[in-house]
Amino acid sequence: MRCDAMKLGWPLLLSGAMAFGMASACSGEDGEGGEGTACESNADCTDPNICLEGGTCGPDDQGDTGEEPVIEEEDYVVSYVRRSFPPNQEYDVRLYATSDATHNSIVPESADCTPPNLCGVTENLSHFVYMENGEGGLQNIYTATIDPDSLEVTGTLELSEEGVLDARVRGAGVAYVDGNTAYYKEIGGEAQVVGVVAAEPEGDEIPVPAHWDVDPESGRTALYQPTLDSVTVLVGELGTPISAEDQLITISGANFPGEAGSYYIGALPTAFSPDGNLVSFITVGPNNYNACNSNADCSGTAQECGDENRCTAIEATVNIIDMSNASNLGEACASDTECGPVHRCDAATDDFDRAMCMPQRVVYGLPHFPQQGEPTRAGCDWTREDGSFAYTDIDSEMTFGEDGRIYVAAARDCVRPLGEAAGEGTEANIPLSAITRIDPQAGTFDEIYGNPQGDDFDESRCYDEIEQQVVIDDCITRVVSAKLSPQGNDLIFSATNPNVVDPGLADRTFDMWSVQRDGAEPAWLTREPSTWSVVNFRVHADPRIDDAEEEAAE
Repeated sequence: MRCDAMKLGWPLLLSGAMAFGMASACSGEDGEGGEGTACESNADCTDPNICLEGGTCGPDDQGDTGEEPVIEEEDYVVSYVRRSFPPNQEYDVRLYATSDATHNSIVPESADCTPPNLCGVTENLSHFVYMENGEGGLQNIYTATIDPDSLEVTGTLELSEEGVLDARVRGAGVAYVDGNTAYYKEIGGEAQVVGVVAAEPEGDEIPVPAHWDVDPESGRTALYQPTLDSVTVLVGELGTPISAEDQLITISGANFPGEAGSYYIGALPTAFSPDGNLVSFITVGPNNYNACNSNADCSGTAQECGDENRCTAIEATVNIIDMSNASNLGEACASDTECGPVHRCDAATDDFDRAMCMPQRVVYGLPHFPQQGEPTRAGCDWTREDGSFAYTDIDSEMTFGEDGRIYVAAARDCVRPLGEAAGEGTEANIPLSAITRIDPQAGTFDEIYGNPQGDDFDESRCYDEIEQQVVIDDCITRVVSAKLSPQGNDLIFSATNPNVVDPGLADRTFDMWSVQRDGAEPAWLTREPSTWSVVNFRVHADPRIDDAEEEAAE
């Protein structure tokens, strides 16, 4: 089975035989695409080989990630927002330290974390951030100091920014929009400009920002300028206003048949590699494949022959840009090798008619909605019928590892109706899901941990009646979101609280878990009661451990 997201019309066939918690690679057949094999494109080669200029498969020195980093024990702190269930719904922010398994609320009495208000913690654990929703939808940002030894809020909330929009915690500070311009400001520092992200409003109107993001660690900024059927991607440097000179590529959905569908308006989740060389972002929009004259020429699931005579389907996709080769995007090409180790040569025909270098794309599957294809059907129906049971959703949180891979959770949001009997060809009673790992060069992904085989949730697999205690080794959960630990040894993720006994609550009640980067040794971390559910989280280096190591070195 090959999960090559660059070339196949429908790239994803999940293996039902994959063992729970073990990695299952999507790669070429044994004996095909190995080093020395003749090739015309990267699709003819097995990971980690690429199609070299001489027309044979082999390893690529450019961008080589080297040996797999050794997995070591690591302590860190998880900050997470949890909410209780109605009727008395409350929101809380807690810190959990793996070194001593303590977790405590850090919300000051004067802060209310109930939406539309937002609360968070800076990456360096120096400050609690309270983003209060004010008049007209504008936000006021307050911060309070966190003691590095006790990990408790010791200072009072102080106003940092007033009357801003689109605020979010980033790095050691906050990012926000003031007027029509986005800024990043480290707590206690000066604001750095990201760029103009909204049109100048008329009168008393509030500006509506396009999607943008900033990563203080890599120093990168990103801005996405959408139309009804396309999105233009700009990537800049923090501190320099992003401008037309930073435009890299426009991704178009104009080929998709029918009227334009606003495919790219809204959030496009983004991640940056620590060195700033790779930028990944998620789209749910049309992907184009081979040339066609009618739907009969299209073999991929739900594909139709588009207005520009290429087979197309709306798919959940991770797109990846290699900044060291950004100048070749949109340029003519005759093979993948001309586009560098990450980008692909997008061609409608084998003679590379209308071919150009485009960002790498890693396709996970058809979204459940919008309905598409001929006849028009929902994504779950299409991929149940073809037997792939492919993913429909990619989580918004992506992180890059030292191995050069991207880690992100994905799910198939298709559930068997309550009361319907299980059987071959039916959905599970909770969404199948997994933490996945993307190889940017190969354009493929594999599953690290989760339930990609689509087993039913069964409370008996999470509880030992004899020992009268929760067990997790065989517990089937819904994985929601995953992030690497600061040193990249563990994956911390939110998933079904194993205290849950009702399948109907297994996709609504989440707690914090961890697993090694290779999928081994899962652990249930925060052990919250099932009356609470995790909403979102961040992972931080433990400042107490860093200080202790420095003292020992002295």
